[in-house]
Amino acid sequence: MLSFLANPPKRTHTASLDPLPLVGHYSSSFPIPSKPSIIANRQLLPPYSGPSTFGTPPYHYHLRQYKTFTVESGNLLVTVDSEKTVVKTGESVTVQPGQYHTFRNASESEDLQILIELPRLDGNVGMFEEKFLRNSFSYGLDCKRDGNVGEPSPWQMMLFLWDAGTFLAFPIKGVPKIIQKGISWVVMFVGGVVIGERLLGYKRTYPEYYNEPSRVEELAKDEGDGAKAEKED
Repeated sequence: MLSFLANPPKRTHTASLDPLPLVGHYSSSFPIPSKPSIIANRQLLPPYSGPSTFGTPPYHYHLRQYKTFTVESGNLLVTVDSEKTVVKTGESVTVQPGQYHTFRNASESEDLQILIELPRLDGNVGMFEEKFLRNSFSYGLDCKRDGNVGEPSPWQMMLFLWDAGTFLAFPIKGVPKIIQKGISWVVMFVGGVVIGERLLGYKRTYPEYYNEPSRVEELAKDEGDGAKAEKED
């Protein structure tokens, strides 16, 4: 292991914060979803000022989950498989598993507030969820706060993404999508798991950033969700 080559930041304790403070007055919160089978995340994001604007993710796709964006205020620009769509206040758009996508504030002067909803998967394996959001947001901010670190490690970020079943997209003109995704899988596995986790010693989650639910809590939650789901049926 080459963990001595890693440069982790001093971690701020943010696991109990909701909303989770981001940059300035911007935040990420985790409201109670409308259905127990759904994960909800509300984000208040800044005006767009370029590709590095906070809250503007790289082009990516989710292996197993669809994602629904509902715009609560402002205008959202969503790019899905190279097609751009502006989603206005009160409107929603859904991105299916496997679709390449990214999103950003469509405005350069007004804030954007969106509600993101995703299905809760069985076993929580390879799932984009609160754990990923808390770890990635908090880690990125701590890197910027810590003068000895600066930019987040790409190996750590790829490990967070890998654990959440989320892959960077590498669209290559003329190359079938299945081959593009094969390339993405190799890059993410080597970068996140082999280099990030096994060689540099980065973790998939940190207790300062996310409170792992206990087994008792998970069982109680599953039972409650099941009862609720039966009632809804």
